[in-house]
Amino acid sequence: MIKKITNFIKRNFALIIVLTAVLGLIILPLSIIQVPKGHDIYFHMERIESLSLEMKDGNLFPRIYTTALNDYGYASPMFYGDLLLRIPALLVITGVSVPVAYKIFLMLIALFSVVISYFCFNSIVKNKTAAGVGAILFSLSSYFATDLFSRAAIGEAQIFIFLPVAFLGYYHIMFGDHKKWFYLPLGLFFMLQCHMLSAVIFVVLLAIFTLFYLDIIIKTPKKLLYIGVSVFVFIILSAYFLIPMLEQFSSTTFIATDGTAAIKWGTLSKRSMPWWSVFCDFNYSIKTDEWIPNGVGFIIIAVWTVYFIIRKKFKSDISLFSIILSTILLFMTTEFFPWKYFQNTCGVMQFPWRLLVFAVFFMTIGAIYLVKNTSNKNRIIVSLIFIIISLLSFMMTVNGKYSIMLEKASNNEVEPYPYNNNVGAYEYFPTGTNSSEVYSFTEIIRTNNNDIVASYNRSHGKIEVEFSGNDYFDTYIELPLIMYKGYSAITPEGENLEVIFGDNNRVRIMLGDLQQGTFIVEYTGTVLQKASDIISVIGFIIFFIFIIIILMRNRVINVNKLDSDSPMII
Repeated sequence: MIKKITNFIKRNFALIIVLTAVLGLIILPLSIIQVPKGHDIYFHMERIESLSLEMKDGNLFPRIYTTALNDYGYASPMFYGDLLLRIPALLVITGVSVPVAYKIFLMLIALFSVVISYFCFNSIVKNKTAAGVGAILFSLSSYFATDLFSRAAIGEAQIFIFLPVAFLGYYHIMFGDHKKWFYLPLGLFFMLQCHMLSAVIFVVLLAIFTLFYLDIIIKTPKKLLYIGVSVFVFIILSAYFLIPMLEQFSSTTFIATDGTAAIKWGTLSKRSMPWWSVFCDFNYSIKTDEWIPNGVGFIIIAVWTVYFIIRKKFKSDISLFSIILSTILLFMTTEFFPWKYFQNTCGVMQFPWRLLVFAVFFMTIGAIYLVKNTSNKNRIIVSLIFIIISLLSFMMTVNGKYSIMLEKASNNEVEPYPYNNNVGAYEYFPTGTNSSEVYSFTEIIRTNNNDIVASYNRSHGKIEVEFSGNDYFDTYIELPLIMYKGYSAITPEGENLEVIFGDNNRVRIMLGDLQQGTFIVEYTGTVLQKASDIISVIGFIIFFIFIIIILMRNRVINVNKLDSDSPMII
């Protein structure tokens, strides 16, 4: 028994180290302290509570959080994927408080990020030590800590789980086993569900990667076919999210698309980082007017140093190109990059340092090749250097947050989290919406006909209106709901009344020739939404059947290979 345990530890030593690191640095501290407050924490807590209320009411995949903003409703799910938020939402439904559910979700993000990245990196370099180092460099990086504890950007933090999966699929298409292409669309699908901007940026970076290795595509055109199939599968799986979002964007302009959100916190040039902050682990407030995050710390210097030391002993284009790409991305986060010329095309990114996720990732790809190709005698030394520098960066980033929360915990202070009705920068308000009216909750029916007598009853996501006294054909009634394409107003007889944008982008119902009666207003969706749902459901069924067949076939092949390698007994 002891021998089995010893062998298990030896075989999985790198994974055990990785799990110990995430347990000791994230999970255990969070189990002791309350959730450290961050920039977007109230927005995400509001999303969790809103989603839990929708799910509790039986609406498992809502397009609108109908209880948000004093029941005016907010279409966050149509623009900001919330697939994984069902985990904390289910916890809330079972009676867990929103802050505790949020904290548990942070733990799970950290755990899955470090474990999945470990297996993905191991699949790429076929070296457990290198994979373990890579998991720590990536999933316990200073920017991951920034996302979790300073920015509270859990959408971007979830990218750390699925970015390695998507790249694994791309890697196997280009350099490995093309039969594993399905990791690419699967990883991209989840990236889109977590943080759309990051998914778009990653696709652009993959295109750059492909151009750099165009000679491989030319020599083996079949690889281009696998990339094309991956794109097609990704679109099918994501149809239920992409098509409704594009439909909403075509129906009206939003704060997220009219340029308002792009400069709310300053232009890209203003939000860029001083060059030295890229390497600095002590940077918390470089500028007096706006917050700027840490860079990646001194780890990038260590990676370049090791590369130059051992570059003559091995040749790896992927390693060198990944490190170069990481360095370019780091440069693009600084004030030296001419962002003023790209504000119109890239302004939606809001902050140049969103690129740090990918700078850390490609630096890690370069590092795992360095670790793998270092001689056995020096591999442990290089690994320890990388790990120690990376973990120091992580600890410097979280130290302040942990210290404050530990002090409050020791004094039994209860941290308040006033997240109700917090929707961030109102990105998904239709352009021109007066947010002060929404927050003041003007609970009235508006009409252009003074002779109308109307009243209504509101239940979860549904308003029943009763009216009389209409003598005009162009009479309308406006309700305290933010208008999004897909709202319907239906009479008991099944007649659909016209629903359009009203004053302050409220839902306006045109009564037509109805003099009196009742109708029910609720968000029932559009034809395109329902068609896209069907496309994605069918796509998922076929896709997962395909994956099961592939896995079963590989298992049979491995079993047959094992049997053929076994000695014959005569």
